[in-house]
Amino acid sequence: MDNRFLEVAGAWIAAAGTIIAAIGSSIKPNKNIEKNKQKALDQLKEDLNFSGNALQAIGNAMEAAGQESFNLEKEGNEIQAAGNTTILIGLSLNLDDATENQFDITGNALQAFGASLAVIDELQDGYPNQQLNIIGNSLQVIGNSLQAIGGIVLIKGKEKLSQNLNFIGSWIQAIGSVISAIGQMEEEVMEGG
Repeated sequence: MDNRFLEVAGAWIAAAGTIIAAIGSSIKPNKNIEKNKQKALDQLKEDLNFSGNALQAIGNAMEAAGQESFNLEKEGNEIQAAGNTTILIGLSLNLDDATENQFDITGNALQAFGASLAVIDELQDGYPNQQLNIIGNSLQVIGNSLQAIGGIVLIKGKEKLSQNLNFIGSWIQAIGSVISAIGQMEEEVMEGG
């Protein structure tokens, strides 16, 4: 498979994953509905979160595989994939809520760090039209950071604030991921893909 295609396809798969996870973060507890309906909504939220993070991990791994040599963008994508995998492990192991939250905080922090490495790489590349990649990855740093902070706030017992930070952070990350995917397509065109 062509490396440029792998990078672009990976970027769009990761973007789809962020949107799916953001949709999941939009599902909020509602005390005014029946318990069995709320339980079904909670399961849907968890399923969307799992599926979204799985797609992000696959997409980021594809982007990293599409890089022919070591650079900060490749390393950043690998770290982001590791962050998504960390969240998936937390969701898969049937852990208590506090431990699962620790996996979530760590996973989001790793994703923010990985995206920040991609920003640095794009700044160093010197392409005239890398603004979309820089903006998109910067938004992902902000979004993942807000989600990690939301997990920390949850530890302090501020559940509503945590839900709001996770919701806002998820959508900022999703918007950033879509912008990055568009930027990745432009970058490949500029490089002759």
